[in-house]
Amino acid sequence: MTKIMIIDDDPDILETVEKLLSDKYEIKTASTADEGIEKLKKFHADLVLLDVMMPGMTPKQAIPKINSKIALFSAIQISEIEKEDLIKVGNVVGFIQKPFDVDTFLKEVENLLK
Repeated sequence: MTKIMIIDDDPDILETVEKLLSDKYEIKTASTADEGIEKLKKFHADLVLLDVMMPGMTPKQAIPKINSKIALFSAIQISEIEKEDLIKVGNVVGFIQKPFDVDTFLKEVENLLK
């Protein structure tokens, strides 16, 4: 089964996204980048959904420590320059704007896993 790690400090986002994806994918969650990176040592995710605005480790610090494909979650608009900078840091394959339309989100996740 395809594995997805969700890293977000918002418990509502973690719960909602886990419910949306758990029928089709094996899901693990973490509320900090440090916790997520630690869990990824044993849970080899095919995709990591990483929030860009969390306390502690920044995305630029976390991305190089993650060997999986990464899609960045953001509640704020990320400029094209910021996106390019984050893509250069590591294996970022997409950006998902919060809040999101459920059907669009599910299609995006499916496409990112191809």
